[in-house]
Amino acid sequence: MYPSKKLHRYHELLHLVGLLNSRAVYREREVNEIFRNVWDDFAYLRRELVDHGYLRRNSRGEYWLVDGSECFEILHADAPL
Repeated sequence: MYPSKKLHRYHELLHLVGLLNSRAVYREREVNEIFRNVWDDFAYLRRELVDHGYLRRNSRGEYWLVDGSECFEILHADAPL
């Protein structure tokens, strides 16, 4: 189940970002397969990353992380360890 508390959600987003290669471009199916191992509603997880600005998508259905170091800085600030 996806965490309901904001801080816990940020930790989950941090975990999801860590599952992706910051230099890779993924097809939607590839992202789904990676996130399916985390939670059955993998599409929700994918949308969470897009909505929070950590994952980008183009019209061809390709996904990639925004600058990897920027992702981790933002996420660590939101979800301090």
